[in-house]
Amino acid sequence: ATVFVNGIPSLSSIISVMASAAPAMTLSNTRILANGFFEFSFTSTPGALFSVLATTNPTQPLNHWPVIGNATEISPGHFQFTDTQASNYPQRLYRVRSQ
Repeated sequence: ATVFVNGIPSLSSIISVMASAAPAMTLSNTRILANGFFEFSFTSTPGALFSVLATTNPTQPLNHWPVIGNATEISPGHFQFTDTQASNYPQRLYRVRSQ
């Protein structure tokens, strides 16, 4: 990187920028609701955005898992997702992905 101040460049340096790993999620409150919907909650970094993917075939590559919705932050760092299509699938696997 080179920083310019009043058009004058500084000495250049190499900078390494590495993304830090997100904290591990803690899954909780998994349940099937009376209407057949499946709901789960998890905790993570407040303000983060997450999408939920699902499949009935875990051998499919991840890029073939469709996004079925976004998790909602119901309180700081506490997220919830409800699968309104769950009653159509006797078995479904989920994956949460940060956006």
